[in-house]
Amino acid sequence: MNRTVLLVDGYKFTRYCLRKLIEADNAALLLEAADMSEARCAIAVQAIDLVLIDISDPSKNGLETFCDLKAWLPGVPVLVVNGEDGDMQVAHYLRLGCKGYLTKHARADVLRNSIEQVLAGDFPAIYQQNAPVSMRIAGQTTPGYETLSFRELQIFLKLLKGKSTTLIAKELQITASSVSIFKSKLLQKLALSSHADLIAYALRSHLVRLPDSMQTDSTVH
Repeated sequence: MNRTVLLVDGYKFTRYCLRKLIEADNAALLLEAADMSEARCAIAVQAIDLVLIDISDPSKNGLETFCDLKAWLPGVPVLVVNGEDGDMQVAHYLRLGCKGYLTKHARADVLRNSIEQVLAGDFPAIYQQNAPVSMRIAGQTTPGYETLSFRELQIFLKLLKGKSTTLIAKELQITASSVSIFKSKLLQKLALSSHADLIAYALRSHLVRLPDSMQTDSTVH
């Protein structure tokens, strides 16, 4: 029986290409979701065996989508595709439980093999520019965001998008007062005091990335 793969986010064209690539092998039923609202609808009616998150669109925070999906589908493996080449991005996803990370340079056969590996219950290789890479993170300082609880991290990532307390509460299906409490705790843990501080911290830590049109050579202090 075919497995079901949920493809979330990314540009419409890249989702189309990924759909054609996956469906060409007739190995899996692919469900496509442009955002978390559509993803939740799919999750409500269909058992999911694997989630693919396409992070090619920088206007969408892939880490936010990843955390939301892990909350909704805690036992389902997640494979990130069309990522950047930097080790920092790979490390963030791996620390949060991602089963594999493929950059935008990964070959089609690498993607197909990785999907097959995850569906078979294996841990796929992490690819960078078509070749396996070893993660050089063992000696790095533990990032401050690792002190956050999963719920605090979810709220942190949503605050970065400028979402209001009311909207975050609705998305997470908790009370607005709970969101405020979590926000206060995460600011305290990260030693931050304002929304501007949150954004600066996220940019320094490579938790978010700017669209190419907004990239500059300046450093956030």
